[in-house]
Amino acid sequence: MRRAGNKVLLLGFVQGLACTTASGLGSPEVAPLVAAIYASPRSSIGFTPLPRAHPMRIERRRRSSTGYDVMLHLYWPKRSETIGFVKGEQGYKWVCDQEIHVGPREHDHPDGRSKEKIIITYSVRDESADIRGRHGIQPGLLVTYIGPDETLTRESMLTLPFHGPADQAAKRMLDRLRPMIRDWKTAE
Repeated sequence: MRRAGNKVLLLGFVQGLACTTASGLGSPEVAPLVAAIYASPRSSIGFTPLPRAHPMRIERRRRSSTGYDVMLHLYWPKRSETIGFVKGEQGYKWVCDQEIHVGPREHDHPDGRSKEKIIITYSVRDESADIRGRHGIQPGLLVTYIGPDETLTRESMLTLPFHGPADQAAKRMLDRLRPMIRDWKTAE
């Protein structure tokens, strides 16, 4: 009897998660999501512009368990991006974004050796989006450096989002790290 319960649980999980692929932002299946991206403040926050023709994975979930309805996943050799959306009466709305840039230097990490990273995360402050606090995502901008430069690591911890001035501290940190991101891209 226990085995049957596990199968039902697994079936429920599989039904709640569906992934497809798309060839890029010009693909018809992502057109409503692209409209939500262009309607968002994403570029003014400091995220890298998205290429029109780049393969991506589209993940569809039930918001009750994740805080989003659709997530786009894009991968490059030294960068990845995850963009979340909720579906409302007016269509899709951009609610969160995370960009991870991987640098050349290595450092000791609790899980072993790891490349340095700059992680830019933003989550909307919209209560109707119902994603506040889910999976550790806090509203606002968070810029984190993880790597061998202990000064940058300490400074990035001061940008934790607590509504208001922290966003400005995170923007200053992002401005400071932007040259590193450019250097890492040219090293690809």
